[in-house]
Amino acid sequence: MAIMDCAKLEIIPPSSFLTSRNPVDPLPLPPELTSQIFVYAYLERLQKDGHWRRRSLPIELGWICRSWRGFAWSMPELWSTVVLRLGNTKGDKIDVIHLTLLREWLSRARSHKLEIYLETMDGVDFLQPPFETLHLLKEYHAQWGAIYLRIPAWWCKVLGGANTKLPFPNLRSILFDGDHLQTSAFGGPCPLDLTNAPLLTRLTLGNFALLDSNENLKLPLEQITHIDTTKIDLMQHLSLFPKLMEIRFKNVQPVRFGGQQPNIMHPKIRSLYLHFLHESDANRFLAVLFAPAVKTLGLDITGKSRDFMMDTISPFIDRSQCRLTHLYVRFNINDFGDEQDLIEFLATLPELKELRIRDPFRSSVGLSHIFFDVLSPFYISHQPYLPLLESLSYEGPLWLKPQDFLQPLILRATLHEDGVNGSDQVALVVLKKVRITADLYEDEEELHTPCSPLIHTFHTNLQDLVGRKVFELTNRDGTWWRL
Repeated sequence: MAIMDCAKLEIIPPSSFLTSRNPVDPLPLPPELTSQIFVYAYLERLQKDGHWRRRSLPIELGWICRSWRGFAWSMPELWSTVVLRLGNTKGDKIDVIHLTLLREWLSRARSHKLEIYLETMDGVDFLQPPFETLHLLKEYHAQWGAIYLRIPAWWCKVLGGANTKLPFPNLRSILFDGDHLQTSAFGGPCPLDLTNAPLLTRLTLGNFALLDSNENLKLPLEQITHIDTTKIDLMQHLSLFPKLMEIRFKNVQPVRFGGQQPNIMHPKIRSLYLHFLHESDANRFLAVLFAPAVKTLGLDITGKSRDFMMDTISPFIDRSQCRLTHLYVRFNINDFGDEQDLIEFLATLPELKELRIRDPFRSSVGLSHIFFDVLSPFYISHQPYLPLLESLSYEGPLWLKPQDFLQPLILRATLHEDGVNGSDQVALVVLKKVRITADLYEDEEELHTPCSPLIHTFHTNLQDLVGRKVFELTNRDGTWWRL
């Protein structure tokens, strides 16, 4: 990966590293294995890191020994990711060293697809883009595999203006992040034509008006399958994306309409991830959406009422007639009312296979034994609770000792092993994975109080499930539970 700062040099020329090199290879393996290890260990997915960590990995590997230098500098995979911090330049001039380094870096990538990250430096006034740098990247347009932009929108004209329809045969993903800039300079027309990108399916937008004011930006909307947006309401434009399968909306404030809002129907969306600061925003969003194909639902609600799941989410599920198989929720569980709301909602999802619950607020109460009791194969009910559940994950406060809540999970995980089948009417699926991330003792008075002895069968089964990695039980600091 490359990081080049167009205002000051942040990459040292490779020749500077050649004097103090260890001649002994610390990893004496066949070349093909060493190459695979380098690729696996060092090719980070920068787009998951909001700060785009800046590292020059091939050069760093070259510090270790002469053998590693030969590997790293001959592997185009390690040179195919480029991170550039762009600033204003004086006139049309730019330091020749930077261009030379960038050209050398790109040439080492050979024919590999490029993953390019462009962002502006803090404090730039956006008077003049770095023309030479952008033109150099433009020369490699046929190799772009993904490009992530945190630059003023009008700089895109240098990369490929609206009147310059370049082919992008390998481009699969693009990001426009205006939320990163502490200025309105990102806004305005974005003169970039990407309609000749037959593989482009992923679109990420951050505080960027895609369709309302950027008539110069051209995208193959009909082939987009994944959209990830921050602070942008695309609800009224979903019909423009007929193949859309996954939506991620973060911090979106739905547009308010006078009178009754129009209903929005999309038959292809299978995964829906929603992050709202307020329950009212989620309610306005889901009240008009019909998405019958949704199988995966992710909810991250900072402020919610105790009846949120039954009052807001359940009507959406019923109206859309979707059949959820995966549910991921992140919100506070403050009292029994919150827990009961969740329990009642889950009872309406008989086909759910995976459930993840996260309560990141340390002041919350978290789940009680009541939630775990309903998962027991012997729970008295007219129908089994989550009969198809295969994976359960919980992260949050847990004011319980292991024996107070793990027994139902152990029974579900050892179904058919001990002759336990649960309901005679509907067979329960074996629980294949349980992840609990919670501090066992959050009460100072019990910090040094040992647990009461676990019964022999319970302890044996628990140790077996942990040993087989069916159960993963850790504290919030990552340490394993001591059982």
